[in-house]
Amino acid sequence: MTNVLVTGGTGFLAGWTIRKLLEKNYVVQTTVRSLEKSEKVITMLNNEGVDTTNLSFKVADLTKPDGWSNAMENMDYVIHTASPLGGDNHENPELIPIAKKRCGKCVECCY
Repeated sequence: MTNVLVTGGTGFLAGWTIRKLLEKNYVVQTTVRSLEKSEKVITMLNNEGVDTTNLSFKVADLTKPDGWSNAMENMDYVIHTASPLGGDNHENPELIPIAKKRCGKCVECCY
């Protein structure tokens, strides 16, 4: 089976991406800032009738280097949807470089 990491698992774009990947029988791993947030993702998908058997979670935060190498182990693909945007900070120009650099593999395609 193909393993796909989707960053930013609690985000709107990630939610739809995870759903479509699971429906097409991919093994999906997603990042969340804390494991407690994984419950939100599972509940949302289950409420939509999506089988979450092939979904797992890793803790990783864009503002910290910890967890990203571990999250990307054994992944065939990375779909980087995580972003530090939200609330009143949507115009902060310092946030875009954070979103682009943290996952590591993204450097190859984003620069």
